[in-house]
Amino acid sequence: MIARSFCCVLWCFAIYTWPSVSIADNRNLGEPHNQVNMVMSELYSLIFEGHELHASLTTCGTEQPARHMSRAMVLPTNPYISTDGEFVEAVAGSTSMGRRRTRDGFRSALYACYGNKKGIVLLRGLEAESAIDADWRETALRKIWDHNVKVNRAMVHRKGLLLVVVWHEGLSLEHWNAVNRNVTARLSSRDRL
Repeated sequence: MIARSFCCVLWCFAIYTWPSVSIADNRNLGEPHNQVNMVMSELYSLIFEGHELHASLTTCGTEQPARHMSRAMVLPTNPYISTDGEFVEAVAGSTSMGRRRTRDGFRSALYACYGNKKGIVLLRGLEAESAIDADWRETALRKIWDHNVKVNRAMVHRKGLLLVVVWHEGLSLEHWNAVNRNVTARLSSRDRL
């Protein structure tokens, strides 16, 4: 009887904590106490500390609303991953410059902001539900961001079901290239995990 009650409490706890998760310190991901709260998303491979993208970058705080997001969202942590419908829809809208504001076809989303004295980097990711959904959105994102890619303001990355739009303002070309090399390397390292 006690075992059955414990399982019921554990199940209720899992259901209550499942909709979203935030990671304040990715070094703790492997610790057992964090495993219960984790959204099962491949986007976790894209959680960076600022210095992992480039030595000059730091992870921004959460005191201000998230940039380029609808309704001036204030996120509980940065980086932030969630399966919450409103958040996934906001990131989908942000990655498509407001043209495709729908969560249809996506499991989860990631928002991260990094900066230094001269610039800012936004990393926004979506995990698609299927390869067809990822193909469709990738085609749209590449068209939407084409001009910004050509002038080295943005880059669209894809690996499997993951789509990532990285945007910057004020970084030197050297720093921008380093950021994108590190995102590409992290996406490629998923194959070796």
